[in-house]
Amino acid sequence: GIQVAYMQERMCGRMEAWLTALAELPLSALPSNGGTAARRIRPGGGSGPLRALVWPYAAYKHFGVERVWSLGEYSQWADLCAALATLGVEVVLWPWKRRGLPKQRDFDEADVVFTDYDGIHGSWRKTVLPPPDKTWILDTFGTDGTVVNHDFFGRKPPLTNYPLHRFLTFVPGYSSRNTFLGVAVVGPSAPA
Repeated sequence: GIQVAYMQERMCGRMEAWLTALAELPLSALPSNGGTAARRIRPGGGSGPLRALVWPYAAYKHFGVERVWSLGEYSQWADLCAALATLGVEVVLWPWKRRGLPKQRDFDEADVVFTDYDGIHGSWRKTVLPPPDKTWILDTFGTDGTVVNHDFFGRKPPLTNYPLHRFLTFVPGYSSRNTFLGVAVVGPSAPA
């Protein structure tokens, strides 16, 4: 569908800019040891890159639809995946329509989980929620936690399992309780 093509084009089309930006960062700014990829200790010994389970469940519901749903959200998911991969994190994009919802072992094998409201509610219906201590929820406009009596967006279970700072917003300044993720903006090229 047009959504998958858009995300792929966005990630591939900006790869050079991502790598240039990474090269310009001081080593102290990288989330790792001396500029190498972020690593974790694996069960049974050894180490490997940090693993992120990325599950854009709401976006998946619109894949294959031949109209644009929300380029802002697709941009946010694409930029998140590109940023994680640039930093050396193994990005596991949950397979769309292949294996149903993630199981407990899938969450256990990930160091960090990124999903959305639909992912939380879908998991809750199957009684396996992403772990609150390593889950971040992409929420385009953010939430300040004051909407209570809404079955989907309301600040009631299962969403109350996740602290408000774990909601990543596309729009800056919506709520000081959320974390701003935004999207990447590539500036103009310097004259040669």
